[in-house]
Amino acid sequence: MPTTWVVGLGSIAESVEEAARYAEYGFPHIKLKGGEDPERDVELVAAVRKSVPDSVSLSLDANEGYAPGSALRTVARLADAGLDLVEQPLPRWDLAGLAALRAQGGARVMADESLQSLHDALEIVRRGAADVLNIKILKVGGLHRARQIAAVAEAAGLAVKIGSMPELGVATLAAAHLSAALPHATVPPDLVGPLLVEQEPLAPETFAATSGTGHVQLPDLPGLGHRLAPL
Repeated sequence: MPTTWVVGLGSIAESVEEAARYAEYGFPHIKLKGGEDPERDVELVAAVRKSVPDSVSLSLDANEGYAPGSALRTVARLADAGLDLVEQPLPRWDLAGLAALRAQGGARVMADESLQSLHDALEIVRRGAADVLNIKILKVGGLHRARQIAAVAEAAGLAVKIGSMPELGVATLAAAHLSAALPHATVPPDLVGPLLVEQEPLAPETFAATSGTGHVQLPDLPGLGHRLAPL
């Protein structure tokens, strides 16, 4: 499975260097963090876009940070700077605003905080508030609920991304398997939780090569395929 690399908050220079490095490693999608300063976000996206190959797609997680009155202009500028996907640019309750951003075109709109339940998925579809649903298994209540939400998205013609909290190996393996099972999971999932700790204890073999390849090789062991690291 291809996976997304998530660039944490830092200076623009640091973020550009990190994004370029992981794109070179083979990560097909780079996610940036923003939302506090729209001007900085536009500058960041433009700088990262110049530093990574055209084949690498870019998203920015605004974490509900944009003001409703200026979000349309901000997202349009982000799209012009090379952004492919904007994640939760408005507060979770502002589905009308998300729908307006989606209607504007340019960068696709992904719902994250707005999606907490199966009911939320139905309301997002009914309101036309997103192009992509970010399904986090732990947030929505487990694999069963995640599959139900994915089915709603598929019926509505929406793409999905399997997100992360982030978690360690067991939950990350569940996300990897779910993403592999869904043909409309076309945005690479967030499977980097085990890479953010010094030693992944729950599925070390699965994620050992991910940092250098941008991909997770799904195990064929029983269940989710995790195996404890030796003491």
